[in-house]
Amino acid sequence: MKNKILATILFIVLIIATLNINSFAAGEETLVNIAMDFITETTTIDKNEKTIEFTLSLGEFTGIEENIVLGYEATLEYDENIFESVSVEGLNGWTATYEPSTKVLIGETPTAIGKANTDITKVTFTLKDGLEA
Repeated sequence: MKNKILATILFIVLIIATLNINSFAAGEETLVNIAMDFITETTTIDKNEKTIEFTLSLGEFTGIEENIVLGYEATLEYDENIFESVSVEGLNGWTATYEPSTKVLIGETPTAIGKANTDITKVTFTLKDGLEA
């Protein structure tokens, strides 16, 4: 069971870690990159715990200025046999929404506050009852 949970967590991290942002300016496509990190404080899960929290953070900016309006959209895949539900919360002025039926996670800044090395979203997974260790 522990291996299945860890494999699921690694899969989620890989999906989020592949995010790149494309910028279209003056009719030309310019590839820019904003590193994104999917971080958890928990590496093992106690059998009494009901939730696992992750933080989605912006990393270094490449080819783009700070303090701009930003947003992201990602598909959040997870093992529904292990997790009962997912909730999200925007951090540091970001808004975040998650639609379970489409598994789409969306985050955005309402104003020009996009900064490198900033936590932007907290994702909380709720474990199902009756899971075996």
